[in-house]
Parts: sequence; structure tokens; C-alpha cells
Amino acid sequence: MNENIIPLEKSERVPRKARLLRKLLGSITGGPPIDFWMTFPQNSCCFAFGPSKGPVPIGALFLLWSAGWPYLQKCPECHGPAYMVEFGGLLSNGGGTLICPTCENSWRQHLGGLATIAHEYLRKSPLMGTAFEPTGMLFGGAYESDGKRLRDFLGVGELPELGSGPSIEFAGQKFAMELEFEATPQKDGCYLFKTRQER
Repeated sequence: MNENIIPLEKSERVPRKARLLRKLLGSITGGPPIDFWMTFPQNSCCFAFGPSKGPVPIGALFLLWSAGWPYLQKCPECHGPAYMVEFGGLLSNGGGTLICPTCENSWRQHLGGLATIAHEYLRKSPLMGTAFEPTGMLFGGAYESDGKRLRDFLGVGELPELGSGPSIEFAGQKFAMELEFEATPQKDGCYLFKTRQER
């Protein structure tokens, strides 16, 4: 996967999310066994994961971080690691949000539209063939989580910053579809996906 030439764009400070991320990363090297289906708090990931089609689980995040760019990058401000915790998009614009647990800044990595993220980044990621692979996609909304189970597990009572999240509704309706990842490249560089609408 080629590194995007678009640099990270600074978003906002997220000290509570950064604290939770530090505790999560520290819990892997020591402590009680962790349930990798617990979810990190976010409200912008428009993909569902696993057989239950739930919000992005931390097990999926650890697998993505192991792949390096774009899921794990150097923070432009403090040069420590920044971890992608949510990703999604609309027709022609989308990407992921990374958090630096050191300086507590969040960063936006622009990657392309929803179809590009699904085909070029998730389909070609280490998630495929695992229990954590993406199984659904929501257009105009997100598979949200307040991360309560993870916060309780790590002893963090405060609710992290969730932000507004990109969300669009058409006539009060959000659209969801199963991902079939059979994409046909088009002449304009876009992909044609076979999908099935869910209600």
C-alpha cells in the first residue's frame, strides 16, 4: 500500500481519548486477559465488523495498527506514534482519524471516498480472513460506540470526546449495505461495488 501524499491534518486535542488509548496500549503488555471485541469510543466509523456487524472492535484496530501506514503513523507534532481509531467517508471524501497518545492531538488522514476506503484500504488489510473482517457499511451514518465496556475494563469512568462525526441523512433515512468486496474499476478511477441494501 503506497503512502498517501496528503499530509496529516491537525484536528483537535482529545486528552480523554488519548488517556484511554495509553491505558489500552499498556494493558496489552501486562494485566488481565482482554476481550478483543470491546469497542473503542467513536462516532465516525461507517463500517461494521464481525458476524454481529458491530462497531470497530479493538481487535480489528490492533490488526490494522500492525500493518503500519495509514493506520499507524508518526505524529507531526511530537513525532510519537499516532493510531487510527475510526475511518469512513462519503462518496468522494473520507479517511481516518488518528490519535497521538503522547501529545493528545488528533489528526485526519484523507484517503478518498467510502468506496476507496473499503476497497483499497480495508479489503487489502490484515483484517480479511479473520473474525474481525468488515461485514457492513453505513452510508450517511456510523456504527457508533461509547466504549463503555472498554472504559470499565480499563478503569476509565469519564466519557471520551466523541465530536460531531460526519453524518448525512436523506429524507430522514440512513443507508446500510453488506460489503461484498467485488469491485470493478471504472475509467474515472472509481469502483463499482456489488451491494445489497439492508433495513
